[in-house]
Amino acid sequence: MTPRISIIIPAFNAERTLGETLDSVIAQTLTDWEAIVVDDGSGDGTRALAEAIAAREPRIRVVSQANGGVSSARNLGLSEAKGAFGLFLDADDSLLPRHLETLAALVSPDTIAVCAYAYRTPEGGRVPATLHAGLADRAVAMLSDFCALAIHAALVPLDAVRATGGFDTRLRTCEDWDLWLRLARSGVGFATTPEVLALYHMQPASLSSDGSRVVGDAETVIRRARAADPRLPRDISDPAALTPLDEALTVQVFWYAACHAAAGKGIPDWFEARLPKGPLRFAPDKMLGYACSALMVGGNDPGTDFTAIWQARHAPITAMLRTIEARGTPGLTAAALYPFEQWLMSRNALDDDIAFSLVTGVRLELGALRDLSFPPEVSLAHIRIVHDGADVLRLEMPVWSTLPATAILARLFEFSSRADLKASGALDAVPAYRKLLLRESLHQIKRALTGKGKPSRHAAFLATLNRLDGHDGLSALVGQDGIDIMLRAKTDGAGERIAEASAPSPSHQAPEGSGYQDATFWETWFARENPWRYDSTYEQRKYEQSLSLIDGLNVGDALELASAEGHFTAQLAPRVGRLLATDISATALKRTAERCEGFGNVATQVVDVLNDAIPGDKDLIVVSEMLYYLEDRGRLKTAAGKIAGALKPGGRILSAHAYLVSDAPDKPGFDWDLPYGAATIADTFAATDGLMLEKSIQTDLYRVDLWRKGQAAADIRRDGYDIPAPAVLRTLFPDGQKPGVAEARQATTRTVPVLMYHRVAETSGPLKRYAVTPRQFDDQLRMLKSHGFHTLTAAEFAWYREGHAPLKGRPVILTFDDAYQDFTDAAFPVLRRHGFTAEVFVVTDKTGTAADWDAEYGPPAPLMDWAAIARLSEAGIAFGSHLATHRKAETLTSGDLLYEAVKSRTALETRLGKTIRSIAAPYGNLDQRAQRIFHYAGYETVFSTDDGIATFDYPLNRLPRIEVHDEMDADALAARLGVL
Repeated sequence: MTPRISIIIPAFNAERTLGETLDSVIAQTLTDWEAIVVDDGSGDGTRALAEAIAAREPRIRVVSQANGGVSSARNLGLSEAKGAFGLFLDADDSLLPRHLETLAALVSPDTIAVCAYAYRTPEGGRVPATLHAGLADRAVAMLSDFCALAIHAALVPLDAVRATGGFDTRLRTCEDWDLWLRLARSGVGFATTPEVLALYHMQPASLSSDGSRVVGDAETVIRRARAADPRLPRDISDPAALTPLDEALTVQVFWYAACHAAAGKGIPDWFEARLPKGPLRFAPDKMLGYACSALMVGGNDPGTDFTAIWQARHAPITAMLRTIEARGTPGLTAAALYPFEQWLMSRNALDDDIAFSLVTGVRLELGALRDLSFPPEVSLAHIRIVHDGADVLRLEMPVWSTLPATAILARLFEFSSRADLKASGALDAVPAYRKLLLRESLHQIKRALTGKGKPSRHAAFLATLNRLDGHDGLSALVGQDGIDIMLRAKTDGAGERIAEASAPSPSHQAPEGSGYQDATFWETWFARENPWRYDSTYEQRKYEQSLSLIDGLNVGDALELASAEGHFTAQLAPRVGRLLATDISATALKRTAERCEGFGNVATQVVDVLNDAIPGDKDLIVVSEMLYYLEDRGRLKTAAGKIAGALKPGGRILSAHAYLVSDAPDKPGFDWDLPYGAATIADTFAATDGLMLEKSIQTDLYRVDLWRKGQAAADIRRDGYDIPAPAVLRTLFPDGQKPGVAEARQATTRTVPVLMYHRVAETSGPLKRYAVTPRQFDDQLRMLKSHGFHTLTAAEFAWYREGHAPLKGRPVILTFDDAYQDFTDAAFPVLRRHGFTAEVFVVTDKTGTAADWDAEYGPPAPLMDWAAIARLSEAGIAFGSHLATHRKAETLTSGDLLYEAVKSRTALETRLGKTIRSIAAPYGNLDQRAQRIFHYAGYETVFSTDDGIATFDYPLNRLPRIEVHDEMDADALAARLGVL
């Protein structure tokens, strides 16, 4: 009877192991098999042992040949095989009992069945199972880079093996890999099971001692994968879809060399000679798997804890990575080793100090905290703090050369009370903690600046250092080395300011218990200079339109009510004979007087419109952006009568106010917590005896009116508004809203979805996912508008999250990574048309160039220059950091990451004249080390690429975002936001 399965076992000098291998075959639950032992010219008792076992088990046959190598032996067994399916089993490995039964249910004439396998140590232990995910779907791609399965983990159709030529006898190693690749390319499929059914027996000489030969054979297979192969009956592969040749070759050279080093043999002498010529590319994210495999195979390690072997062998492996890095993969060593060493260290108890290449571990007694010093390449310290034999806390802290004890203590303060730390002796051990508590650090920073011998060079940075971190104690947190890095970054990042500074914007929301008619409220309001962003493009455009209505008029005596800080006063003064500027706030009027000091025709006076007499006999009275705050239509009517009564016959009132939703919920307007807006104010003036509308400019957001005391023919002009309102004025709700929006607008919320865009452009190719078309973007914003969404910036999100005021309606943050030029050309016009703003993250060293990080995918797209960024900033677009060079955080040492974060923030602040507190890490790489460093660098809000909808419950240093990709239309986005 013909057996279904043939098991082919090449054996050379295998007397010691063959018996166990055959025992595992005999123990199979599926019995329909034959085993062919091919004695490959052994010089020991291999043949005699095989024949003895075969005498007892008739399903086993023994054939012999002169020594020809494993490929020749397998081919001989293949020629002897009678089964339709075959298993190639080395004479020093074994099968678990259900191996054949399980794989026989999966195999077919055009499908290879593959199971998971595990390593078995010489002591009998097992290493975790191995089954490469994706083999069933991506076999050609995977096998073009590496051998993705153990030979005895596969049950294979033997006719397919014969059709593709069997095993290549020219290869001394990698012959099984070469076969699997040919089978995959010829169209044979792979079916997998995660069940561990095969054991790979680890031997002291598991890896060939001739490493150069092994690497040479691997190179042959990799090159064959990317070329035509005449041995194939057909070829389904696409060489263009494979990993670049140099990268695949580099990975294999590194892996075999790492095995050599893990065996305690150092860097092999063939390492550099075997590397591909020219610039090298290497995928750092593959490092963990290759490093673990090399430590297991080369170091004969069971894989349960790599700490000891990595501590002993990391130096040569790190040196090899640095060699590859120097040949064209910047940041490779850090990107490859940092996550691996971080993983290793996190699994270690830290009973003793441990030093790796980039990560170190330290055990400290709570009562004996001390300054720590590290080699310059170390980026992260794991610190286990114990007290009286018990664990207190385990910390992860970024480091650069030194880590002051005060920094460790500061972290302890985050988790423990001062009383507990005092009782433990920790405070006595670190007398310098007083620097942290007594705010000494700023003086240290200033001394460091002026101690350079060139105080004038650094003097400009002293003010910004005051807001470099959210609290005092920076020096105690980062040490002098950290301060030096930050100072260098600020010097290198500083550029010429190309925009005027503007203060952060408060909200329209009044503090609880305060009334807008209360002078005390307005004194508090104007405690911060420029609270309404009077210098914004929005306000300046409105000023221009207001002044255009009085062009050509002869104004002898003018009065301005609610002049605030005098920004408009200074523009009005040259156009009138005399000007009395009034306000309810003495603080605001003081600034008006200072701003108008050069005009001889300006006087100031405190006037409360409701409770004081309004100075009369005026040719012109200006009243803008204040009548909402009377908060009562009766008071508004009274005020309008008083203002009209203060005019000469023929005198005029110039009024500018914004439309509010409270006036007309079905029309565009700002959603401020006020009872009426421009429409009600205009109706009130129109109903006032003796007033007639003479001129009016009406936009979608506000109206500017000129009223005359006496007869007038109205000249009403619509003006298309194309500049976004500044953050302080936003929360705009449009017409055409969906059902339920009115209710949502009144409700408070703690949820703020953050949308992540990259480009708004018509594009194609590998990066198409990261671009939406202008039409698609317009549809998405129209959808947001119709559902009542209004935009926030990161600063506003943080402000509301701190509880300064309730957040109402449906807020959303629109973010754009990389600051592509098409944001200016395509995204911004759509944003301003819909009354939205956005937060753009800038790669500050790359402005005005192109996104060279995308160069391998095609011509890189152009980026905005500083002039464009400044114009957009003045138009209300917020900006944040995307680091200086767009490198992944894990490719940078802690010192380099701190430098980039501070340099980028400095560049934005000095060029835009605004405080920058938001950052999005390139590629979304955001671990605890990066979060801590961004905090040191002065960032408040950190955006990740974690998928999710942000709420106030998320930490500010890791806010999730929703990626908006090329296949997400407006309906899909609405569904993601839960409003479809």
